Amino acid sequence: MLVPPKATTTNIASNLTANNLTIETTKEDINITGSNIDAQQQLSLNSAKDINIKAGYMAA
Repeated sequence: MLVPPKATTTNIASNLTANNLTIETTKEDINITGSNIDAQQQLSLNSAKDINIKAGYMAA
């Protein structure tokens, strides 16, 4: 009997640190998953569509 391989999902976090941080899109969503954003003074998120901020996870 053949057993199908299991699907796995791996998220790799990013760390963005700055005094002032701007993330902007002109056509799509801003998608932030399992990452750290540290703006010491000002954070600006400008998206043409949605802004999605989600926790990261490991799945097997």
